[in-house]
Amino acid sequence: MKNALPVQTPETSIKHAVLQELSQQKKTLGEESQITDTQVQVNVKRLSNDKNWAFGSVVILAPNVTGAFPEGKLFIAKHATTNWQVALEGMDLFSELSQQIPDAMMSAQEKKAFSLLWNAQALSQNRPELRLPYEKGQSWVMSGGPHGWSGSDRPYSSLDLYGGDQRVLAAGDGIAYTMCANNRGWIRIYHENGLGGWVFFETSPYNGYAMHGSTMRYTGNTLYNYGKLLANQGIVDANGGRTVNLRTGPSTNYSVVGSLHDGEVVTVSCTVNGATFTGRKGSTNRWNQLTNGYWMSDAYLYTGTNDAIASSCNK
Repeated sequence: MKNALPVQTPETSIKHAVLQELSQQKKTLGEESQITDTQVQVNVKRLSNDKNWAFGSVVILAPNVTGAFPEGKLFIAKHATTNWQVALEGMDLFSELSQQIPDAMMSAQEKKAFSLLWNAQALSQNRPELRLPYEKGQSWVMSGGPHGWSGSDRPYSSLDLYGGDQRVLAAGDGIAYTMCANNRGWIRIYHENGLGGWVFFETSPYNGYAMHGSTMRYTGNTLYNYGKLLANQGIVDANGGRTVNLRTGPSTNYSVVGSLHDGEVVTVSCTVNGATFTGRKGSTNRWNQLTNGYWMSDAYLYTGTNDAIASSCNK
């Protein structure tokens, strides 16, 4: 009598399908075509009651060499007749399946974030309203950065931080996922505007600095977390000075009614063109009316963008 073949569990079938899709993706990109299960962790985080939907992470383990990093993606799998349809993060199908997956498997917040993931319009936003990824009011040591994924690549995407209460928090509203099987070490964060980020730990030194107003913090210094900037807020940058004048109108012909301290956070109501001033980022004739009704030159306001952060006062 022949022995019956073992029946594959859904988890085993899903892992096999994810490996196949990952290998095919690598082959398409001209990279290593065959991925083996010894190189990869396939972590099924959620499985529907009817065993027709799965959600999880796949991680290609990093080789044991200095400077090597793991590679990871989320996946959604849908059972189709006799096989599994797998969508890896970054594929158009991933966004599509994120909208089809049962609500019991994925929250409305997750579905919104995944529908915008890698969306060109969402990624073009240069005011994402993020903050440093730890408790507001704490100071952590910046041990390295800015740098890219592997340390030498571009664009710059990362800072190395440690200290405080050692609790890593999301840089903004969003959802956090642990990528590895042990649910430790690597956290992937997805924000509601479609931007994604990750938290990992790297100890190699890099040269760089951070600024708040005119205050510079170099590698080895602490970074104080002031919290996020709203879309219509900026940081006063006196360009080496201590204060910036507030005026009753958008030029030096108007009276000085007060001053703002370097590093102070202000909220802009509207903008107009006026007298030209030169600050750290160059010359501009844009003036900002603040919520207190007074005016300051945009040359002395750091906003993270060269565009106006509020509508025209003339509208």
